[in-house]
Amino acid sequence: MAKIVIRGKEYDLWLGLWAMEQIEERYGSMEEGLKKFVKEKKISEIKFFFVTLANCGRKRAKLPADLTENILDTANLADLEAIAAAMRDTLDEARRTETVGGGPADDEGEDALAAEYDAKNG
Repeated sequence: MAKIVIRGKEYDLWLGLWAMEQIEERYGSMEEGLKKFVKEKKISEIKFFFVTLANCGRKRAKLPADLTENILDTANLADLEAIAAAMRDTLDEARRTETVGGGPADDEGEDALAAEYDAKNG
């Protein structure tokens, strides 16, 4: 989970199923939403994605998902750079595989032949 402080307030950004659903509702699919976000780089799209990820972080913390896009109305270019970095970190984190316990996975490929050999031969 990426954390970011904007104008003295901390936000936890999280890309969970709730956020994915919000993105799908707006764009039709996650893929289309991410393409539009990356390609167009419009402020309105940045605000939507940020608030969606921040509200998903709030839901994860069992807080109301009540943030609106106006929380970024007074953000400046330095804030925008930090927001972009935090959202990149959030998307990168969501792409990585995690273990059931929530720790980082090794993300290494599995050698099925070696696993079968080990199972048969102890």
